[in-house]
Amino acid sequence: MIKMHSDFSSKESLQVTFTPDAIELLNRLKVQGSLVVHISDGCCDGTVPNCYLQDEFYSDSNDVVVYNEPPVKVLIPKATIDRFKNNLVIDVHDKNVAGFSLEVALDKRFYIRSE
Repeated sequence: MIKMHSDFSSKESLQVTFTPDAIELLNRLKVQGSLVVHISDGCCDGTVPNCYLQDEFYSDSNDVVVYNEPPVKVLIPKATIDRFKNNLVIDVHDKNVAGFSLEVALDKRFYIRSE
């Protein structure tokens, strides 16, 4: 698993971990370019991670980078960070595959859990 710690003034730290399945899927997707995984706090997306090409994703000042190991960045809105404990795990499943995220074309879907 890949792990990275990020420090925030409002939270001591958040460790982002990718499962082996998530790493494999990211490796398949990164051939298209650098990636952004965005965890939304919106009503439509909930907290489902959506993966986009970095060149096609526009963020605002509400998003915080919690993981940045090229070619992948993970962003979370400031207001959402406190929903997670100290460890955010990004995994993959193949259930209810729908949405605008890049992995949907491969019949996969990222999901998160907090540990």
